[in-house]
Amino acid sequence: MVKKDRSDFENKTDQTKMLPELYRTHLKNQLNPRLLTTIEVLVWLIQVHKQVPIERLAAHFPLPIKFESRRRHIQGFLQLPQLSVGLLWFPIISAIIQFPN
Repeated sequence: MVKKDRSDFENKTDQTKMLPELYRTHLKNQLNPRLLTTIEVLVWLIQVHKQVPIERLAAHFPLPIKFESRRRHIQGFLQLPQLSVGLLWFPIISAIIQFPN
């Protein structure tokens, strides 16, 4: 029996669970690839660990740097102006509830 490679299917399935297509499309338009990857990893960590303290996220964040540097990286990321409610999240919320822009 030949085993089929399902990695592409599994990766696509995990990505759609992690961030719905509406979010992913909007985030791709608003963020550079590095920031998009960081937000995807943070969303994944929150979904897996069900906790949001920065220390808990930093303990599991997959960067090859020391814990304290990962914690500062996450704190700095969350304070970026590109992630403000008005610039990034309000357009997503408007699309979800279908307010005209």
